[in-house]
Amino acid sequence: MVQLMEKLVIDFGGEFGAVCITAEVNVFWLKMKGDYLGYLAEFEVGDERKNVVEQTMSSYIAAEVVVCLSFMLNFLEL
Repeated sequence: MVQLMEKLVIDFGGEFGAVCITAEVNVFWLKMKGDYLGYLAEFEVGDERKNVVEQTMSSYIAAEVVVCLSFMLNFLEL
């Protein structure tokens, strides 16, 4: 599931790279990826769980960065 989301939406270098994605859509998919990985982490154990939790946090942080950058760009346009 995560690989499909990355291929279709999050990975801008793939065959869908020409598609223009707004910040809102990017944040939605990054948070969706984080949610999915968070649910997956509930069923993992040991090092695999640690890896999934790290990926979850990376997705949420990436979404936060997009929001902050979008806000800053909008602020600068005023």
